Amino acid sequence: MEHPILFSGNMVRAILDNRKTQTRRIIKPQPKNVNNWFYHSDYYDNSNGAFYPDTDNAKPKILKSPYGLKGDLLWVRESLRRYKNLEFLGEEKYTAQYMATNTAVPYAPGAKEGWCGVALWQWKNTACPSIHMPRWACRLTLKITNVRIEKLQHISIDDIGKEGYYKFSGNPSDEGLYIHQFVKSWDFLNAKRGYSWDNNPWVWVIEFKVL
Repeated sequence: MEHPILFSGNMVRAILDNRKTQTRRIIKPQPKNVNNWFYHSDYYDNSNGAFYPDTDNAKPKILKSPYGLKGDLLWVRESLRRYKNLEFLGEEKYTAQYMATNTAVPYAPGAKEGWCGVALWQWKNTACPSIHMPRWACRLTLKITNVRIEKLQHISIDDIGKEGYYKFSGNPSDEGLYIHQFVKSWDFLNAKRGYSWDNNPWVWVIEFKVL
């Protein structure tokens, strides 16, 4: 099965540089009054999901990952922009670029227009946010290698590196700065939505490899 997933320009570059093999996504809705969630495939009725035990031995609650299961594919949505004006084509036509790397979007079936293997700009505005990027423009397909759930603050130093942040030097005095790098980025995206580092939300941890 295949699912779309959004990444910022920084994280797209980290994936392309082979630095990023994990992503953390907020579990919605957040479980309440639960301290013992765990993830296990084939735990109940051959279902995959996040579970928490019921004290009355009732059927445990199952929460499916909206990003898919181990073996599923993720196609990356990223931001695009209008770039070069090809005046010699006789009318106003522009090439399309990936914002993350300032490189051309290749022409692919599904694109309205192309020129010499490059997709031409086909949107009204000068930019296309990642949420609106079509499947044909995708250049990164990821295969999920593992899924688990955890509290955000349980992230390890090693996993911060797998999230795409530059590797920890190993010097204990630098550890706080390394963690702060991840926390600052997380809060920039999520704090205003109520899922800050300090709030310590439950998150899906998706591990992947690039195909």
